[in-house]
Amino acid sequence: MELTDRLLDRYHMRKRGWQVLEFIAAARYARSLTPGALKDVREMRKAVKRSTKARSGQCLFSLVSAPTVSIVIPVFNQWHLTHQCLASLSECIARSQAAAEVIVVDDHSTDGTPEGLRQVVGVRVLTNPENIGFNRAATRGAREARGQYVVFLNNDAMVLPGWLDGLLAAMGHDRVGAAGSKLVFPSGRLQEAGCLVWNDGSSIMVGRWRSPAAAEYEFLRDVDYCSAASLMVRADSLREVGFLDERFSPAYFEDADLCFSLRARGERVVYAPASVVVHIEGQSHVGGSGPAATNARDTAHQLRSRRLFVQKWADALRDHVPPPPRPATHEIWGSRRQVLPRVLVCDQAVDGGAHPSSVQAQTALRGLTLTTSRITLFVTEEGSLQMTRSLQGAGVEVVCGAGRRFARFVRRRANFYDVVIVRSTTSFERWMPSVKRHLPGAVLALESHELDGARLAQSPDAKSFHRLLASLLSHSSSD
Repeated sequence: MELTDRLLDRYHMRKRGWQVLEFIAAARYARSLTPGALKDVREMRKAVKRSTKARSGQCLFSLVSAPTVSIVIPVFNQWHLTHQCLASLSECIARSQAAAEVIVVDDHSTDGTPEGLRQVVGVRVLTNPENIGFNRAATRGAREARGQYVVFLNNDAMVLPGWLDGLLAAMGHDRVGAAGSKLVFPSGRLQEAGCLVWNDGSSIMVGRWRSPAAAEYEFLRDVDYCSAASLMVRADSLREVGFLDERFSPAYFEDADLCFSLRARGERVVYAPASVVVHIEGQSHVGGSGPAATNARDTAHQLRSRRLFVQKWADALRDHVPPPPRPATHEIWGSRRQVLPRVLVCDQAVDGGAHPSSVQAQTALRGLTLTTSRITLFVTEEGSLQMTRSLQGAGVEVVCGAGRRFARFVRRRANFYDVVIVRSTTSFERWMPSVKRHLPGAVLALESHELDGARLAQSPDAKSFHRLLASLLSHSSSD
């Protein structure tokens, strides 16, 4: 299946990519994509087209004396990619309220990169007298950063509108030390929605080759690490961990190592789906070598860096599970041993109104994000798009479907949830057979403002849930 997807991805890039992608998204992902999600795919297509056209435009950046964000871009040759990256970045920063500086580290390029960078207005250019590799070049740029946040960005990436604001919003959450973007291929398929690391040091990119608008990739969540193709880190934290570990030079695993270092300090690493980057992948390290030599060299670097990573983080990896036989189908379960419960909430719609029960439900959902390993809201109607985005940004997975979709959803996530809350009385009888069949060990609770307290208290399952809920919320407040 992955080989087929790769061939399709290449076909999309050369032919009528986005039109074909929309057809496949509508057919293959019909069970997981809502009309709103399909609209997102179309909007992403338009944004990519605008960014692609921007490669021939002029790159203009404003000089700021006190930047909030420092964007570090290590480059080695490939001027056409660097120009394309800077053009998209110029448009994105112009639309953002954040003050940003752009630092390009030219790692001794031998093509038109030096001359091209001299034509770019407002960019700080650091030139290395010799090629020192991606790791050290990125560190040099980060040491020169003046912002409160440092963003590592590959030159083979195009940022879409809202990219910077999406990262900053994610960094505003409790204890977040780093946030990574949603990476998509030029064809529009998902490349990475965060990464998982197994106990042997191997890793997978979550959601690879899937739809970028599927519900499981549309909400903020904790991950093992995010690729440094687009990764925002607090500058103070970056300095305290010693920047990128140069033992991983020239490249590979330096981003995973950085994220593990931040988590060892008690900071969170999150995936920020509101920040989207089109990433060509694999071009930022190529420079000018032939493909065969490059592949052989990169493979050797990857194996060496992985061995070093496993040695350095042996204790932390003991809490991770072994690589499953089919990692792509296991990604929802995560890589670390479960400690916190997983909660499924079933409701009629995402209500954006001011009804007390609606406000209380939204507050409870947000409160549970830090005390559960996953909180999923399944609704039969799309409801308020603004509220849906708000919940997703807070870390709540929102899945929309009706009728048979719920049965398929629960079947695909058999034995996954520990607690199931049904807020819609009209759906209770219809949904319970599927819940009891596929989630037999879950605590069941019926919670609705349509029921009075006496009737609700008569349910032992509801009592169990409310005791669990009180325990979770008290644990959250004590933190």
